[in-house]
Amino acid sequence: MHFIYGINAVTEALKARGRAFEWVGVAKDRHDLRLQRVVEESRRNGIAVRFVPRNELDRMAGNNAHQGVV
Repeated sequence: MHFIYGINAVTEALKARGRAFEWVGVAKDRHDLRLQRVVEESRRNGIAVRFVPRNELDRMAGNNAHQGVV
């Protein structure tokens, strides 16, 4: 499984609509406008959004800077 992480990377992938998303993971402890936009864009495209603990996002992103979204 391939993961895209970081607000800009995920946002651009959602806009391109060329990638198949299983779901978008969002840090459940983060509630800012940029992440809310990712959530809204995901839902508009029919992509499930999961609010998960930050340590799960860390694991998926290989401890790279994911900015709360994978």
